[in-house]
Amino acid sequence: MSLFFIMILISTSIKSQTISYPVSANPISVSFDSTLLTVQVSDASANPAITITLPGGVYYIPGSFSFKSGSGTVIESGSLTVPIFTIKNATIPFSFTIERRADCAARTLSLDGGTFKDIVKVDGVTENSPLLNTYSIKYATLTINQPTSLTNIVIESGKRGN
Repeated sequence: MSLFFIMILISTSIKSQTISYPVSANPISVSFDSTLLTVQVSDASANPAITITLPGGVYYIPGSFSFKSGSGTVIESGSLTVPIFTIKNATIPFSFTIERRADCAARTLSLDGGTFKDIVKVDGVTENSPLLNTYSIKYATLTINQPTSLTNIVIESGKRGN
């Protein structure tokens, strides 16, 4: 009987880590601006490793990691497309933002029907729901229509006099 109570105590003390987005992702304009990804992390370790995989043509702006709530010492590594953040002595829960920008490869992916979703992994737990926190890519378009050809036009020439 006491084993039963120990199991109940252990199961109620185990917390489930969650990764959520308190602010929805905004569209990114190709080669024009940057937008923020905002992430909330609950029940992580005191020294979590965070890996963010960005979609094709979207890049992390180095040095833009910023705590919105909580604190810790952040060490950046990885690449512009897969930045990695190791946080030492994190206060739990915490939320943070990073800035992202997009280039012409994102436009191409968008035209090909690609989906824009950042995949966030914290301490081995991955948030990868295809319906959660997706965003679009904005890009300029220019359409030139051929003018209608001119036929049966009489052009008069004249002489200007004094």
